[in-house]
Amino acid sequence: MSFAEIRARLLQIPSYLASKTFLSLIGWRREGMGNVLAVKKTGEKLVCVVVGQVIDERLCCGPVGNHTEKTSFPKSLDAAKNTFMLGKPLDPDFAKDFDTAVRNIKNWEGSIAMTDDRRHFVEVVGKETVLKFAAPCWEARDKALKPPGDNGDEVEEFNVDDETGNWPIPDDAREKFDIIKLTHRVVPLPIYDTDRSFVDSTHANAKLRDALVEVHFTVKHYSIRKSPAFDSFSGIVQQVSIIKPAGLQKPNPYRVNLRNGPVNIDAVMDNVPPVEQEADIQTKTTLQHPEGEPIQVHLANADASGPSTHAQCIPEAVTATLPLPATPAPTPAVTPAPTVTPAVPAVAEHASQYHNGVKHALENGSTPPAKRSRDKAPVVGAA
Repeated sequence: MSFAEIRARLLQIPSYLASKTFLSLIGWRREGMGNVLAVKKTGEKLVCVVVGQVIDERLCCGPVGNHTEKTSFPKSLDAAKNTFMLGKPLDPDFAKDFDTAVRNIKNWEGSIAMTDDRRHFVEVVGKETVLKFAAPCWEARDKALKPPGDNGDEVEEFNVDDETGNWPIPDDAREKFDIIKLTHRVVPLPIYDTDRSFVDSTHANAKLRDALVEVHFTVKHYSIRKSPAFDSFSGIVQQVSIIKPAGLQKPNPYRVNLRNGPVNIDAVMDNVPPVEQEADIQTKTTLQHPEGEPIQVHLANADASGPSTHAQCIPEAVTATLPLPATPAPTPAVTPAPTVTPAVPAVAEHASQYHNGVKHALENGSTPPAKRSRDKAPVVGAA
């Protein structure tokens, strides 16, 4: 079944979180010390449906769930839970549905929350909004079993159900398991592969990691009044169906056969789809004809070397019809004016002759020449 067919089926389900009628369907009812999301008209506990991508972080759906001994204060084995987180799918349609689902979840949280601090269901990891889901690994028996006695006293028959008795418990948790199996029974997480076959707990993490899944779940709310007060919401998993498993992880080529020589990058990129390239890309340009009608021209690739000119982008057929610009008239040369050297005034020449004559007369004892009247200096350029 294709993604489109799966999504079309889900959109017909009122409890699918991306359904247009989802918010009009829901309400809350009291259950124990908390509240559960319910069908508004009947009060029946509502099973919601969402599609998302399982994140490879805090994925704990193995035989002992999230139980670990590697903490300072390990919890008891009977408190273990199967946990995983959903992120936005890569498929664009399911991604849009996931965003709608997150908005609807925040709406129902706001309808009953007593504070603005709402925890444990919708979280932000980095910049990504994720949904946290959990399901108990065990449930308490209606009546605890007793181990067979050694003193021959009559005791209740010791019978463990087949599911619990054959559970693939790891060796490091065997001792604790032998104790709690008397008071609790195993609750397998219902995970189904693409062929609708059940996924065993020993393969659950590998199957779920990075897979696109359809999750059925219920919602529980608690108002925590200790200081600081907050509201706790839990998405309790009822069923997980794998829509699309994660792709197979190929071995790192840089860690295989190191002594056989360097890795050829062409071989590494063989499975990478090439980017589509358009051959003979041409630029479409509209030129204006001298008479006003537009001309559609496909320009060939111009030489990119050197500075760009508009002439390179205009075909010869068009340039032949375009009017040539008028040739500007040459600028007349400017002839510099001749340099005129002023004449020496005649007065200076007469004075020099007079002084020379007086000096000569004194030396020879003759009569000095008579002093002439001062002549006016001739005007330069006068007629």
